[in-house]
Amino acid sequence: MMERMDWIELLLSSKKQPADVWQEVAKFLANLAMTDDNPAQIHKETVLPDRLLCEAAYPLWNEFLSAAPRTSNRLIQSCQDNSAVLILDALSIREMAVIVKEAEKRGIAIKSDVTFSEAPSDTNTFAQAIGAVARASLKDNGKSSSFKLFNGDCYTDVVGIPFADVAIPPQPNLVIWHSYLDDIIHQGRSGSEVNSMAKKEFSGDGFWSMIDKLRQGRKVIITSDHGYGVAEQFSSEIKDVHAVGILKVQFKAQRYAKIEPPQEMFMPPFFVYNGEYCIVTGQRKWKAPGGFPKVCHGGLSLLEIASPWIEMNAK
Repeated sequence: MMERMDWIELLLSSKKQPADVWQEVAKFLANLAMTDDNPAQIHKETVLPDRLLCEAAYPLWNEFLSAAPRTSNRLIQSCQDNSAVLILDALSIREMAVIVKEAEKRGIAIKSDVTFSEAPSDTNTFAQAIGAVARASLKDNGKSSSFKLFNGDCYTDVVGIPFADVAIPPQPNLVIWHSYLDDIIHQGRSGSEVNSMAKKEFSGDGFWSMIDKLRQGRKVIITSDHGYGVAEQFSSEIKDVHAVGILKVQFKAQRYAKIEPPQEMFMPPFFVYNGEYCIVTGQRKWKAPGGFPKVCHGGLSLLEIASPWIEMNAK
């Protein structure tokens, strides 16, 4: 694992380009996910870099979209004939080792890596990045002519049923978006509940029966639109009354908001403006009407933006 001075040297280096820094962050997260499958420890290892990115290294968040290796770009560039893309909504690097190790136990050749979400780190932003109007528009092969994966030469679907019950069509090129993990997150479950349920699901025969069907003559890529943060473990460190007021009124219990940048200047800033949305950075939460969710996504913290990238050989 990286020590404090290693992080300071990487994130505050004046010698490295932002793209190189984000590539190294992705490598660190991939190594972290595969060497420690304890979700609490994975979170602990991201506290320091997330804090540095919020404070002295905050300009790197402004460079994120143009410099970081994004999942959407890699999918657009790497989808080839006789492949199936499985997008597991909200799959984070916490679940990466479970899938990789289970595949190895089942004799499946596998490669793994980490890529990054869009900003905001939410479903619709990712769907639009790969040329879909929204996630739902891909259901029952409903993609539009703007769909970018396989240059549109594929069958698409969106499902939320048990993995074992998912019907896999015979087409050689597939994009299947499964809502499983996002569904249980939005049920208001705690981080530990989400982790426990996901571990059981992704090591079970139901999930692997679907993977087996996807691998019939096809290489398989498993990734996600975004990860998630366990807000139960976030800090309530923002003390400035004006900042707290903006977050409570404008953002409510969301990690991003479609608003103009507030007039108040905060240094370091607590959000990034991408021209459309203000997006909160770091492991931060605040008092919100109805309470802040236990598990969240949409903001810019390492476990919200990091997605597994897993490749399996064809059967």
